Amino acid sequence: MLVVSLLLLLVLTILAVAASQTTRLQERMAWNMRDVDLAFQGAEAGLRAAEKFLATPPSLTALNPCSNPADENCFVLEQGYFTDIDLTRENSSWWTSNARPYGDASAQEISDVTEEPRFVIEELETIPFSLKVGHGPPPGKTYYKSTARSPGGTNTSVAVVESVFARE
Repeated sequence: MLVVSLLLLLVLTILAVAASQTTRLQERMAWNMRDVDLAFQGAEAGLRAAEKFLATPPSLTALNPCSNPADENCFVLEQGYFTDIDLTRENSSWWTSNARPYGDASAQEISDVTEEPRFVIEELETIPFSLKVGHGPPPGKTYYKSTARSPGGTNTSVAVVESVFARE
């Protein structure tokens, strides 16, 4: 009887250990999904900040394309600037020195991410409304590509997203 009880206790112990390992694995997966989701939401917030800047720039000179993203007066980069740069592979220090921060740079506005999202804007091209030849450039619409990066709740998950925006 004692041997049967010990065997039954051993089987129950093995089942309990297996169940706790499964629960631990599911907890880790849920945490990782939360981390990825935070990174994506932060990057989306960075895109919205870039689009808001383009929709209501502080001045029209802020939209003049430039070639040095580290310059504090450079808000929009010239066409083809990112031809040789893969923004998904750039590290945090590149984004810190070359991109604009989301919101107020002096305060962390998104509480659950490890650092504020950052964004860069590149002018793509201006498409004229017509082929009319005359004085000055023909009226048209200028398109911009915004790219934003954000870490999640830890620095192990990072999201980089892009969008194309046209000013009205």
